[in-house]
Amino acid sequence: MMEQTDIILKIQKLNKSFPGVKVLDNIDFELYKGEAHALLGENGAGKSTLIKIISGVYRKDKGAIFLNGVSSDFHAPREAFKKGVSVIHQETSLIPQLTVLQNIFLGIEETHFGLIDKHKAEERYAEVNAKLGFQLPRDEPVRNLSVAQQKMTEILKAMVHASSLIIMDEPTDSLTENEIRQLFRIIQDLKKNRVTILYITHYLEEVFQICDRLTVLRDGRKIDTRRIGEVTQKEIVKMMIGAEHPAVLSKAFAQPEQKPALAVANLSSDSTVRGVSFTAYQGEILGITGVIGAGKSELARMIFGADQPDGGEIRVAGEQVRIKSPTQAVRRGIGMLPEDRKNFGLLLEHEIYKNISLPSLARFCKGGIIFKSLEFST
Repeated sequence: MMEQTDIILKIQKLNKSFPGVKVLDNIDFELYKGEAHALLGENGAGKSTLIKIISGVYRKDKGAIFLNGVSSDFHAPREAFKKGVSVIHQETSLIPQLTVLQNIFLGIEETHFGLIDKHKAEERYAEVNAKLGFQLPRDEPVRNLSVAQQKMTEILKAMVHASSLIIMDEPTDSLTENEIRQLFRIIQDLKKNRVTILYITHYLEEVFQICDRLTVLRDGRKIDTRRIGEVTQKEIVKMMIGAEHPAVLSKAFAQPEQKPALAVANLSSDSTVRGVSFTAYQGEILGITGVIGAGKSELARMIFGADQPDGGEIRVAGEQVRIKSPTQAVRRGIGMLPEDRKNFGLLLEHEIYKNISLPSLARFCKGGIIFKSLEFST
């Protein structure tokens, strides 16, 4: 039985609404020191809003929050960070132009006579990095790192800051199996040092591997908090969706009337992609999976014309094509959602309608002039 002194975070009757929508409804919630606690729920259940209130991004409407027994109402993430609350977001919040080292110590720089002491930062970095076993290029700009390496940089930042509560939002996305095992080992070490982990994931297998307790939200309400070992995966799913999960029936082959939409034969590129062949039929979803470095992204980029293959062929609707650029791919009816959509899929400084119409600007042009009325009417 946990004592009151073991509680690091206590939330009472927490409420939050946005115009026309009640996002959190009378949430009661506790976290213990040194536990890994899973926060579960479908998209829209309120998980993101709750962690944003805990970390100072949003203000609560009603209720009370206590951190280490002290009433806490953070007005900004920096306030929460100073009190030992770190968040490792699903999409990293690093500054692309800065190096790994600079990102880790941003805002908590070691100083000597008013000047940043880079030597102290390097020593602290080496100490924590050796403990975690990450292989990160310390002086490399973050923009040159993979998504997995960027996530490890976020973890390092939290460790360097000696946070007492670390919120991990889908931390294993884009990690290899070895990196996931490494992350779980790190979490176990953190727990031994009385660091608390609030773990948000859609992978229920991870919950049973690493977490001590779990809390389920549904439609902004807390459904239950249970200890791992006292609940089955089936019961968790029922709490999350409010009913038994329906049986999923799948067809392992295409129906005779289906026509090939895309066919790839012996597609190759250097040593990354070697002899890949598959056929995707109209109206089906074909999954391509593999660990980081297996060639998934490289394969997609070749099909989309961003990179050129060394060998093999691509057929679209039965016709053999050579796609030399993304523009040609779009004209062939092929679209691509890249892994890092913020940097390679969207123009964040432009409006939504401009991002939507960009691949098809010719449809909205007359005499070389773009007509907004045509964009808005589509």
